[in-house]
Amino acid sequence: MAASNIRKKKHYLYSSIVEAQYHGHIFLLKLVFVSNRGNKNKYLVLATTQTKLRPEEIIQLYGRRWQIETYFKTYKQYLALDKSQVQSYDGQCGYIAV
Repeated sequence: MAASNIRKKKHYLYSSIVEAQYHGHIFLLKLVFVSNRGNKNKYLVLATTQTKLRPEEIIQLYGRRWQIETYFKTYKQYLALDKSQVQSYDGQCGYIAV
């Protein structure tokens, strides 16, 4: 089978490694600027301390993370865990069982 001549769409606009400082600690951050699917005039900035990752890998990891975050939000809403005062694992299991 011959290789495709179709060029893969670039999902990011720009990527850069910058120096950041937090509470006196200096570290490197890799920033990836991604075009917003809903509005091409806006963009998202993804940041990681894993500077050796390719921009495509960073985008993929953030996508996975976002799925996890939306799952937990839904989980908390439907089980009313946001109203629970219980913080331990066993306590939450008991709360759900009731």
